[in-house]
Amino acid sequence: MNEQKLESYSGSEKTFNLTIPGEHIVKETKAEGTRTVDLSVLDEEGVTKHIIRVKITEGVRDLYEPGYESSYLAGCKCSIIERGSVNFAGRPARHYMVSLRNGEWVGLQRHFAGKNKMFVLSVNGPKESIGSLRILFEQVTAGFQLLEK
Repeated sequence: MNEQKLESYSGSEKTFNLTIPGEHIVKETKAEGTRTVDLSVLDEEGVTKHIIRVKITEGVRDLYEPGYESSYLAGCKCSIIERGSVNFAGRPARHYMVSLRNGEWVGLQRHFAGKNKMFVLSVNGPKESIGSLRILFEQVTAGFQLLEK
């Protein structure tokens, strides 16, 4: 990815800021207590190559409480390939690699709490592009910030 093509994105409610590739389509949806921002990263032909997703849920849960993982898996319809704990943006976080779309896609995710909300930051794409997916995930997570309101 070309470093000059990266730009900043803050979401409609200015809750967060992240750095993303310049060619993308944004879709924000709201459901009861949840807001989801999908940024479809496009290839040269304008086809979706990767999807950057920020899911924000009202209220805070303990990432390590019994049942956290199983309740998340039930909602995401995915399976865990890899899991771990990390420090992200000065906060404890969970890291997951998940299988999506019947194993055709993978997702790299960070789950963390901040501002009385739960955040799931993920980068998803075809499993054969895992190398570029990891690079994009590093760029997105390195540039992610929670904004003061």
